[in-house]
Amino acid sequence: MEARYSHTIKYRHSTIAIHTLELARRIELFEQQDTIGLKSTHLLFTAVGTYLRRLGRPLDARMLCKLMVKLSRWSNDSEKHLKEELRILGRVSFELVKYDEAEHCFEEAVKLYKQQDGEGHIKMAHALQDLAKVRQNNPKYMDDKTSQKNVEQLLLKILKMTPDFHKEDENKYTITYALHQLGRFYQDTGDFDKAHKYFRQSLDEIKSGPLVHVQHVDIAIVSTNLARNYLLRDDGRDLKAALELLESAWTIKKEKMPKTNVSYQLG
Repeated sequence: MEARYSHTIKYRHSTIAIHTLELARRIELFEQQDTIGLKSTHLLFTAVGTYLRRLGRPLDARMLCKLMVKLSRWSNDSEKHLKEELRILGRVSFELVKYDEAEHCFEEAVKLYKQQDGEGHIKMAHALQDLAKVRQNNPKYMDDKTSQKNVEQLLLKILKMTPDFHKEDENKYTITYALHQLGRFYQDTGDFDKAHKYFRQSLDEIKSGPLVHVQHVDIAIVSTNLARNYLLRDDGRDLKAALELLESAWTIKKEKMPKTNVSYQLG
């Protein structure tokens, strides 16, 4: 019964997505004056765009996300939505390896959060994390020592912002992700001792919070990178520890991720 209900829900979601894509393709052809009556349509595009991204259809998701950003720019009362929509578009662009487009979205989102919410707001930290992630993966930053140092300073700045967020369980994600990002940075630059330190701290943070009870996919992500760290280093390589972490991560991915997800496919 549960399986049939789940299949029905997925079918309904897919049907909604198909109709939304068709609607979006028509609206794409509109001029600004033709969209006056479409004030809340971008909220639908946000929801369906996010659904398609998670389903492994980033090109369709990007089309919807670009449209929702355009509609928000045209609508005077949609400024509060624009910063979040820019972050969603940036994430889709990042997944399509359009790093310059993603960086532009995140930079604009950071400016809007700073103007509207203030430097120390948790959403500002999230936007900075997005910006750091795209720069961390962009060769034009990581292949240059000076730019590489700037990325490190940005990551350390984010970590310094997190103590106030640590007070509430729902904000633990921010600090666990900040620690994980630093682990990734040091792993990519060959400092495996520092990478191990930050990956381990990130995993400990997750396991001391509410996410451990639901076997959250973040546990799998950090575990995979910690296992990779054990395998990459020349000294202190621990195959047994790496295998245990990878087996644990794979169990969570099978349960929590759709089969179309790239991380699921790669194991």
